[in-house]
Amino acid sequence: MYFKSVEDILNSGILSEKISAGFSDNVLKSTRLEREIFRDIRDKTPEIKEFETEGRQHLSSIKQLINDVFQAFYTITPKMLDDEELSPTAKKVNKVILSNLLTHDEYASRKAICEGCEMPAMEAAVVFIRALMPRLSDIVKSVSGSEDRPDTLESMAENCAELHKQLKQEMNKTEPTEKKAVNLANRLKSKLEQYAYLQKQADRSANANNRKLYMAITAALTQAMDSAETIRFILTSWGNGDMNMPKNEFNSELLERVSKSEKLAYVAKFLGRYRDIYSDKKKNGYEFGRGEVYDITSGNSISRALTSELSLLSDPRTIPVFARKYQNKQLKQSRRREPISKGKGDIIVCLDESYSTYGDNQAWGMAMAMILLQICHDNKRNFALIHFSDEIKTHIFPADDTYMRERMFEASETFLGGNTDFEMPLNKAMDLIQDGDWKDADIVFITDGNCNISKEFENKFKEMQSSHKFTVTGILLDKGKNNEFSLTKFCKKIYRTSELCKDDIALDIMKDRR
Repeated sequence: MYFKSVEDILNSGILSEKISAGFSDNVLKSTRLEREIFRDIRDKTPEIKEFETEGRQHLSSIKQLINDVFQAFYTITPKMLDDEELSPTAKKVNKVILSNLLTHDEYASRKAICEGCEMPAMEAAVVFIRALMPRLSDIVKSVSGSEDRPDTLESMAENCAELHKQLKQEMNKTEPTEKKAVNLANRLKSKLEQYAYLQKQADRSANANNRKLYMAITAALTQAMDSAETIRFILTSWGNGDMNMPKNEFNSELLERVSKSEKLAYVAKFLGRYRDIYSDKKKNGYEFGRGEVYDITSGNSISRALTSELSLLSDPRTIPVFARKYQNKQLKQSRRREPISKGKGDIIVCLDESYSTYGDNQAWGMAMAMILLQICHDNKRNFALIHFSDEIKTHIFPADDTYMRERMFEASETFLGGNTDFEMPLNKAMDLIQDGDWKDADIVFITDGNCNISKEFENKFKEMQSSHKFTVTGILLDKGKNNEFSLTKFCKKIYRTSELCKDDIALDIMKDRR
């Protein structure tokens, strides 16, 4: 017996203890708008409801766990509720999972692709939970000691809270009944000790199995980030420019369209990254084609914040994202300025599509063509893509073209195959330049191989270059092979992937044609 009298109870301090069953199964703090965003997306994602039904038999707070995982990807700097605000299940299971996720190196290095972007964040959450679902029962056992321990802790916490309430009510009476008060206090003390013991058991189990949980989180997180990155690059490559990437009919249909095309998805792997770079610079003073160049840094200066960041204020759903970025000095903003050269004229891309280019080379080359098309479109310049092997196919995009999405798809899905002939695409390029509608034309010639051109054609081409003042930039996907000599006959400048990585080449090409 712990207590024998009312005086013992008063001297023990048990009445002043904070005893609560907790009220939140959510671990992360969230705003009303963030909760609304999740509910809206959840209603449009049947798989989440399936997870909730399936997972409930192992974890009563599975719904809140899914919500928290989404927020962990969507929110700039997720913050946890205090332990006393959490239910026992949230504290001993959900929080352990979330803590492992939030402190993981891969989470910190890659989560930016999901921040403020609804569909990539939801994709990450869905894939993450899907990966954990088959082992959810084992995870609950490993972090709490047994599968039913979270429910036991919930019951005991509620029991302790109720006994504490009854004891305080009795002790607040003018003349408390000593027998009743002592009985309540002793029962409460016993339950609290049992509760503390079970919590320690759960903590020991979690510590003992931390490595196993870490490995499960690592596998799930890698899958989630890879899938979210794919979604982001597809929407960035082929979408309408909405930075929030909402789950709407347009984006859903776009993802379905691209999912049916291996080529479009492959191109997006490169194009999405380059469009991200281009979009940031184009919209925020680091303008391709005019204005001034700004280096990009992080901070909380509103006056120097990039347009892409300020656009977060245009939608109530992303205002919390902006607020967190501002608070944590994570707004992308300009740092210095320097003059840049004025943008050039029309662009013609000659893209090698012989059999040897199939794969990364062809996808990267197509991505280069599409980002150059974007530059031309934004600056009201003509663009042409000449696919070539031992035949040619040409896609022309006039400066005033406003309906080009389907033809972009068509161009990106084209692959000729066959052998290599340099003269046919160059002849076609010369025909376009001689047409008169092409001003200050610039040719980008992308190939992985070697092809001789006749002396007669070489002289004709040089004469044409001299009279029409156009340049040819070669990109040789050479993998170390010495194939440069054939390009030197008509290229002013040659990039070689054996000497410079593709990303550096892409950035240089973009900069020179802004």
